[in-house]
Amino acid sequence: MTSARIRPLILAAAGAALLSTMVACAESPLAPVAPEAPAPAAAPQRGLVSGTVQTLTNVAGLRWTAPATRASATKVIGAGGGTLTVGGLTMIVPRGAVAGSTTFTVTRLPGSVVAYDFQPHGIRFAQPVTLRVATLGTGIGLLPTLTGVQGAHFVDEASLNQAAGRAAVTELRPARVDLLGVTFDVTHFSGWMVSTGRSGGDDNGFE
Repeated sequence: MTSARIRPLILAAAGAALLSTMVACAESPLAPVAPEAPAPAAAPQRGLVSGTVQTLTNVAGLRWTAPATRASATKVIGAGGGTLTVGGLTMIVPRGAVAGSTTFTVTRLPGSVVAYDFQPHGIRFAQPVTLRVATLGTGIGLLPTLTGVQGAHFVDEASLNQAAGRAAVTELRPARVDLLGVTFDVTHFSGWMVSTGRSGGDDNGFE
């Protein structure tokens, strides 16, 4: 076959190949598909830890037989440990709980509920700190059972419903009840109280 007859065949084959390529490109666009935006993370809630989400729980509080008045005490405690006593509560800081000199302030909150504020707020301890609440002057002898007595953490004074004798709390700690009072260990501060069991009410601790 002469070169004059071969040339048109080559051009026709090249045109067919080009057309096939254009069709394939039209069916498979090269532009990448934009990934879907991730859903915004849920806002954390304060409260009793359950997995990674926190929820509040309501508890009944141990009550004073007569409403308490506000009382505070402050003491500097170092790495060697120490104690602080105020308003029926003794705080025992063991050796190694804090790395150096730390100013502690404990305040008995006024009202019917046996509750205290501890500062510095937010501090965490390398060793658990022991809180012992004397039961003299409380209604613990009126409880039908002591099985529900626990330490309970609350965020701030507004979490307490003094009139109803209950609170919205974020953590519960096992307690020991003996002749000295109610004793439980904590690993952080701000507010701690003595709970006598779970209570009804809305999530804010108030009706």
